[in-house]
Amino acid sequence: MKACAYEAMMAGLLRITSCLCAVYAQLGRALTCVLDQGAKVVVMPREVWKELGVPLRSDHSLNMESVNMTCDSTLGVIENVPLDFGVGPMYFQVQVTLHMNFDILLGCPFFKLTLCQTFDLPNGEQDILLTNPNVHKELHIPTLPWVKHAPPKESKHTNSVQVDVSKEEDF
Repeated sequence: MKACAYEAMMAGLLRITSCLCAVYAQLGRALTCVLDQGAKVVVMPREVWKELGVPLRSDHSLNMESVNMTCDSTLGVIENVPLDFGVGPMYFQVQVTLHMNFDILLGCPFFKLTLCQTFDLPNGEQDILLTNPNVHKELHIPTLPWVKHAPPKESKHTNSVQVDVSKEEDF
């Protein structure tokens, strides 16, 4: 194996965290969203919650265990947060925690609600296919590499392909 081919393969292996941009529908604010299929919840930091100015249900906090086996309690949940990834707003129940290095962590509820399919490419990049079951549209989105403390990049919605997947039955 040539050295440059090996280096390219190793570089691809090191890119393990993908993100995408969502728009908080009510304010038009772009949010950096990190994808994590292993997380059981959707989470945002207190700082972002305060910027959005929406009510928090503090009576619905959770105890979360991190990978390093530390436990933290969330501050509560924000109900029905409208996030638009390019297929119209979808509503998520978002837990709020004290600190995070990004705007939103998209866990299993995101993947289930959007019927998200991931496509891992040989060069280390990842694309996703999202479906909004309310409007029966699909959107193919190339993800971006997540860089700590990076501002949200311009949404790739305009470069994405929307497909009408209307079905006779409603979801």
